[in-house]
Amino acid sequence: MGSTIIQRDIHIGDFQLNGTKANLSIDCSQAYRFSMIIQDKNGSPQFEETYQLEAGEQVLSFDFSNLKKGDFNAWIELGGKTFIRSFSIETGDDGGFLGKMKKLFR
Repeated sequence: MGSTIIQRDIHIGDFQLNGTKANLSIDCSQAYRFSMIIQDKNGSPQFEETYQLEAGEQVLSFDFSNLKKGDFNAWIELGGKTFIRSFSIETGDDGGFLGKMKKLFR
């Protein structure tokens, strides 16, 4: 009896950011569970997301408006492999609730 090698082709692009909105291109040869944790520069989790992906090319969209301006690492688990994608949020409201209230009265 011989063994069979299963080829698991997974390609993950870089985040394409537009302000606090982001797209991530993924191409996988079969259906996988996608899991992502975004950490700030101190390693604190800031965002988590899980999807069930179908085989083929797809673009996932994310709303990072709850992230403050700064540098982040996305830890992505897909097909038993872990991928890291770094990105920066250049814009954002660092004022929290008070900052949003101030904008209402400008």
